[in-house]
Amino acid sequence: MPTTPATIVEEDVPAGRSAPSVTIGLPVYNGELFVAQAIESVLSQSFADWELVICDNASTDGTERICRAYAARDSRIRYVRNSTNLGAARNFRRALGEARGEYFKWLAADDYLAPAFLERAVAALEAHPGAVLAHADALFVDPSGVELYPSTALMELRTWPGDAVERTELLVEMLIRTGMVAMLTIFGLARTDALRAVRPMANYHGADWMIVAELATRGQFLVLPEQLVFYRRHERSSSTGDRWADANVQQEFYDPAVRGSLRRELQQLRRFAALPVAILRSPLPLRARVRLAAKAAFLGARLVAHERKVALRRSLRRATRAQAAG
Repeated sequence: MPTTPATIVEEDVPAGRSAPSVTIGLPVYNGELFVAQAIESVLSQSFADWELVICDNASTDGTERICRAYAARDSRIRYVRNSTNLGAARNFRRALGEARGEYFKWLAADDYLAPAFLERAVAALEAHPGAVLAHADALFVDPSGVELYPSTALMELRTWPGDAVERTELLVEMLIRTGMVAMLTIFGLARTDALRAVRPMANYHGADWMIVAELATRGQFLVLPEQLVFYRRHERSSSTGDRWADANVQQEFYDPAVRGSLRRELQQLRRFAALPVAILRSPLPLRARVRLAAKAAFLGARLVAHERKVALRRSLRRATRAQAAG
């Protein structure tokens, strides 16, 4: 099997196997606690014409053993292992690059799906040719799978306007208000061609903003009014609590090759510069692109100022506590 210094392909596609309707890309790093449940949720889908591509980012725990066992059991599962940790961004890109299906979905190793998700999402996209992505109402759960609360960000998408300019403007406002909408929407079922037509996942926190924004300019998002997706909250999750706001933690997740506190802080800010660029390169009318890019830049600058104030207050609190403890 072919190898490169960065990656090793462990499972090839058997000769003669036809392309499936759906590819699910499961990027994982040290996911032994939850990855089996994620895989089991794919195996339990009522829609069976899928392939699961597991992209292991050089895990050092039991992830490899678990995933190889599943790949040996079901020929629809392929296990691909990177020889070194490339960071989440490149691992996500690799999962998409391996896709053969008409539709594609990323599935995080700590999340899972209800059995009807693919059946409902595929049917929705086939019934709406102008849509580029289908998702469903989602629940956040704790490490044991106990329900915590529903996703209000996805519920908002149900009332999105059909007009591309209005839709993009609403998305820009939602992204600035809460990046959670991008973090959730990125895990919807998308048309593979549409996903490959936008800029690939970049190596900084918030890179999913650009993918979601560019997709919104190209078609409608559908949100099914059924709770079919489960996002897990746990202390090791990159989107939980202080880890979400920590530039070092986020950059280590997206691309561990970027070193130094200043470089990592600058990487954190790239999403605010990249969002207007994503809008400018979209297929929207020129006047709308310029107006929306300017709006994104203005709102982004305001949010940056707010985040800097929050970070400064957090640093002062830590310093005060440390001084009191000393």
